[in-house]
Amino acid sequence: MNPLFQAGLKRRLPAQPFLSLKYFIVTSIVMIILMPAVFASNWIAAISGSDQQIVKGLGGALPWYTVGTPIQHYPLAAQTVLDMGTSILRVYIMNQNNVFDTNGNLVNTALADTMVSEIKWAASNGIPYNYTPGWNNLPSICFSNGVLLLQYEQAQCNAVVNMLAYFTNHGCALPLITSMANEPSAPVGFMTTVPINQFQTVFQLCRTTMNNAGLSAEPLAFGENGQCEYQLYYLNGDGFPALTSDPALDSDIGAFATHTYYPSLGYHEEYLDSLNTWANGRDNWETEYCYNGDQVIAGKDYTTGMVERFISDMVLLQVNYWEMWEIWNNNGPAATDTLCSGNGISTVTLPPAYYVFKKVFGNVTPGSTVRTVFTYNPNLIGSGTLGTFMDLVAFVNSSNMTVVLVNPTTNAIGMNVTGLTGNSANVYQIATAAPYNTDMTLIGSSVISGGTITNVNLAANSVTVIVTCQVQSAGFGVQSNEFGFTITGASNLAVVVEASSNLVNSAWVPLSTNTLTGGSSYFSDPQWTNFPGRFYRLNSP
Repeated sequence: MNPLFQAGLKRRLPAQPFLSLKYFIVTSIVMIILMPAVFASNWIAAISGSDQQIVKGLGGALPWYTVGTPIQHYPLAAQTVLDMGTSILRVYIMNQNNVFDTNGNLVNTALADTMVSEIKWAASNGIPYNYTPGWNNLPSICFSNGVLLLQYEQAQCNAVVNMLAYFTNHGCALPLITSMANEPSAPVGFMTTVPINQFQTVFQLCRTTMNNAGLSAEPLAFGENGQCEYQLYYLNGDGFPALTSDPALDSDIGAFATHTYYPSLGYHEEYLDSLNTWANGRDNWETEYCYNGDQVIAGKDYTTGMVERFISDMVLLQVNYWEMWEIWNNNGPAATDTLCSGNGISTVTLPPAYYVFKKVFGNVTPGSTVRTVFTYNPNLIGSGTLGTFMDLVAFVNSSNMTVVLVNPTTNAIGMNVTGLTGNSANVYQIATAAPYNTDMTLIGSSVISGGTITNVNLAANSVTVIVTCQVQSAGFGVQSNEFGFTITGASNLAVVVEASSNLVNSAWVPLSTNTLTGGSSYFSDPQWTNFPGRFYRLNSP
């Protein structure tokens, strides 16, 4: 290699008319970039120019509460949750009797104190929360053959109000939404499926109880069922006939919330059609999903299934908030019903899916909008063929566009991506079977020309995330939490970016190979904060 540019040296190197680095900075950077292969014939991934719904929060829940051990007791796990870009936290109590007495008064204050501690931790990090109690938090005496006795329906409502009061009395803000009960359709423990009429009646009673307690502004979410099928079930079917026959029930609903286990395309489409009729500005929440039997039936590995379900929930169900079941649990193992595991103090186990969600959540900030992505490739499910495991989606905000592309096949796919916003794009990729604790790799950086980047290699069984930069000044400096600069020179010239942290005992490490498509290429590094200082130079092979 012949050094063409070496940053940080005092002597002036001979001018090179065919290559220039617009700017230089000494900072912290290390990453390997492999430029994608060139395909003779590429498929097209066409991003729509129209916005769907607004994304208001992406996150999940923490483990079922163990009294006295909030997330702060597990600092590495807590940092993992924050590093993922979590913007909504689900707080819940499920499958625990005797949290309240037969009048709905709180008796397990130690549990409530643990929840308060985590709510405050979330708030200190700018993360709001939603609250979900269980239908079975009352003593078992309140139930007969798994059904809540009529005389204890008011107690169920009192329990909701009393927990909210405990939160606010101990310095917490109210949640963004409150649900009346988690998964009323799921027989858990001694419970059976809650009857439709009872659920609707108690929901309205809960709304009245909240109003009487001065909580009329707190949205009460309807549902939190395990499947969209049961969301329809509790509102009397497709089109939500219950809301037509009972306008008071409609007015009591502050938001709609569901889980997306065991999906059916037909039920999902019916649910969305019903929401489009009845939403009237109310938010659409997906509050729980994890790797489950539906993925096993579909033959999906953990990362593919989780990311595809996330895409489907955003595109097909058009949710405003999306939450996974558990972000971390010290009872592990990772990549099961929990995303991450490890003891949370000295170890965390992070599967490939974690790094995908970290890249997406970190760039898709609240206020971003969803855009669909179309492809004719018969092996990928985009906006042209809706499904419950979809492979393509895009998000856009004032800072960037983020595109997620899943290749669940055993063959690489060449892709040209159109409809991009911004001036430059970084392309990240990870194999769905990559070793745990292995971050996504930056496989290419490209100048966007006419809204398009070409020759993106979707490796077999991989997830690719493209992050664009909206501002031309992205040629230099920190953008979207990554330091970068633009290299210009002769068109199609290959340039290797090398780095060293010490010019006295310099050991230059190649970080990326960039091809100057159209005469320029953008280099950036998501790991720039890992080093106290770094010098850069460019070489031509």
